[in-house]
Amino acid sequence: MGVCTPTAILKQIESGALAPIYLLLGDDEQEKVELASEFERAVDEGIRVFNVDRFHGSDVSLGTILDASRTLPMMAPKRIVITLRAEGVLQPKRESKATARDAEAFMEFVKSPPEHVTLVLVSTELDQRRRLTKRLLAVATVVRCGQLETVADAQHLIRSRVKAVDKRIEDRAVRLLGERVGPDSRKLRDELDRLLLYCSETEEIT
Repeated sequence: MGVCTPTAILKQIESGALAPIYLLLGDDEQEKVELASEFERAVDEGIRVFNVDRFHGSDVSLGTILDASRTLPMMAPKRIVITLRAEGVLQPKRESKATARDAEAFMEFVKSPPEHVTLVLVSTELDQRRRLTKRLLAVATVVRCGQLETVADAQHLIRSRVKAVDKRIEDRAVRLLGERVGPDSRKLRDELDRLLLYCSETEEIT
């Protein structure tokens, strides 16, 4: 379905216009996890417990994820199903009849996913020679985390990194740092590390 930036996905979440399947890739694990959590905002906080499922690829089967995705939401238009370390189920280390059966069911599922679900898969890079990977890449909205293309992407990274260490940062400071460094991910991370070290004793960066 195409490749999007994290900034574009946040706008989709705000608008409520979500695609059925998202595949979050890239080398920034923290950003992937944080972005995946943002999808929960598509469901009212009071009923998230009934309509948001979170799994980890190391301790769940692809069949379980499919079952959750097929389950109708309760008192809400959407069910959000999030799987971290999804490579564990998308390309399991040990193949068996059960994993093969689940893989076939998954490939059928992604052909026409139900309208009530948004499936968010957070993964390392996948083996593109696999049939399942090819099918998934053809239908999912792929989000590349850790790759900055615009100043807005840089500003999003600044906010997420500052939030991750339980600090606040003024909008003016975000704009200034984002504009001065630009969408250079390596340089921006270096500057952020220096900034957070310098401001280690303060709660808000001004």
